[in-house]
Amino acid sequence: MDHPTKQDQSIKKLTDSQIELAFELEQLNEIYAPFKLSDSDIERWVKRISEVSPELTPKDLAAIVYGFITGKYIFNKNIGIANIFIGYAKHKLKGMVY
Repeated sequence: MDHPTKQDQSIKKLTDSQIELAFELEQLNEIYAPFKLSDSDIERWVKRISEVSPELTPKDLAAIVYGFITGKYIFNKNIGIANIFIGYAKHKLKGMVY
């Protein structure tokens, strides 16, 4: 009999859209995190993003992560999840800063 892992149990608590957000965050985590976020940390980030910016889609987050990778947006390792919200604000403005 298969036993669900802790990660499987966390994922079951997320909506399909939140699972897609978690995937994008894992990509960012692999590249930029000064220390790797645990599955429960990523789950908390996803839930917080969904609460604060429910209109942020996985496609938006993928564009934000790509912006960090390409240098379009600056990733500050000292501010954690705030990077996502700053990147999202810039993404909504198509990268323009006023």
